[in-house]
Amino acid sequence: MKDLKSIYDVTMLSRSKVYQIKRYLYRYIGNDDHKIGHEKYYFRPLGGQRVSKRLILSRNKIYCHVYEVPGFRPPTKNTATNGNGIQLSLF
Repeated sequence: MKDLKSIYDVTMLSRSKVYQIKRYLYRYIGNDDHKIGHEKYYFRPLGGQRVSKRLILSRNKIYCHVYEVPGFRPPTKNTATNGNGIQLSLF
């Protein structure tokens, strides 16, 4: 993944993009901006990786460790799992 883009501003974060943090792929969840100057930003790892914990990063950590992966979309939920799909069973 050589085409990584650095994050220079926290307003560039989007829930529809994938980010690389310390060699793992994460999805941005949201932020907690209750304390001005001490905001926290939440990331959840994509499936199929060794990491399973979500990350909570400060603004300074985002500038140092978070890179956007261009052209890569996070996987969407399967529409067959919402109850409207047909259930397949083994006979």
